[in-house]
Amino acid sequence: MVIAELKALIAEKKLTIKMIGNEIDTSVTCDKERIMQVIHNLLSNAIKFSPPDSVITIAFSYTTIEDKSGARKQLINKQSAIRVDVKDEGIGVPINELETIFDQFVQSSKTNTGAGGTGLGLAICKEIIEGHKGVIKAHSIFGQGTTISFSLPLQTQTSTAYTEQDSEDNFTENSDHKRTDTSNNSL
Repeated sequence: MVIAELKALIAEKKLTIKMIGNEIDTSVTCDKERIMQVIHNLLSNAIKFSPPDSVITIAFSYTTIEDKSGARKQLINKQSAIRVDVKDEGIGVPINELETIFDQFVQSSKTNTGAGGTGLGLAICKEIIEGHKGVIKAHSIFGQGTTISFSLPLQTQTSTAYTEQDSEDNFTENSDHKRTDTSNNSL
């Protein structure tokens, strides 16, 4: 779905989309429309900042998410998760900007290609992913490309390890989310 929407831009720059790990089960409990918005934004950015005749890789893998929560951050949660990486072969993002690119109205200083936008896309992606109890990160090697990765819990249940000062479990479930397949068939 997302790749089809961006097909003209992909063809215009003669880009190749490479899928890795697309055979794994990527069903997660999520708001499908919002997660597709994230994937669309990440792929759109990868296209925008990729040189012609390069490769964009979309990789799926399993991972875990660690999160500390609770009043005094003494509750440690480990959840099985699905990880999605969108990697381009563009100019990259300087290491000192990797965290700030997820802030509103912030763009990398290296996006002077005229292809820039409003600086809201990655901030919206971060809000959506964190709203799904997931994580989003950027990794970049300047001059070799950028990988934006996000991970979403595979289940709504968590595997919990308590520290010595554990307190009441204060998790809540969002019943608006449905189990959705975000595999490459949906892309």
